[in-house]
Amino acid sequence: MYEDDEDVLADVINQEPIVFMDCTQSEIGASFVVGGVLGLSIGIGIGLMIGFIMFGLVTGLTLAVVISWAMMTWLKSVRQKYYLTWLDEKKFLLARSFSFNSRPFVDQTCRYGKGARRG
Repeated sequence: MYEDDEDVLADVINQEPIVFMDCTQSEIGASFVVGGVLGLSIGIGIGLMIGFIMFGLVTGLTLAVVISWAMMTWLKSVRQKYYLTWLDEKKFLLARSFSFNSRPFVDQTCRYGKGARRG
């Protein structure tokens, strides 16, 4: 009936669990990436301004942890308002809005029903 790579039950069971601070693994990874980029860029900027790069790196790493924690806290508060896959949908819509593809958002539509349409 199903191939090995189409095991629906295994896909449902192995969905991404909520692991830390009510955030999934992809949301934690996204918060660490955003926090790391922002924190290290601010820290390196501070280090270049004062002329002591190592102080800037330590400050940047500290800011990265603080930004990541704040972002996960924000995600936790948002998670209590919205459904589970809202972040994936927002990323998809954001990527779709930046693409220069002229195709419509809905490619094909059709009606599925139990019988002929009357009326």
